[in-house]
Amino acid sequence: MSVGPLNSNSTEGHPPLQFARAIAEMPRFAALHKVQAAVEVLPMDHVNPGQENLCRNEERYRILLAA
Repeated sequence: MSVGPLNSNSTEGHPPLQFARAIAEMPRFAALHKVQAAVEVLPMDHVNPGQENLCRNEERYRILLAA
């Protein structure tokens, strides 16, 4: 099986490269459409309630523990 030269314009026949290109495109797409992650900031002394909510599948956002 022969693989031809790789360039940035052609990923045909190279699924891993197509996947890599899609991953690389995501930040541009997010910036263009103003997509942002929803983050819940919890103080460090609320780590146990945050963990309990996570275990009960009640957290709907990314949790950030602030020192």
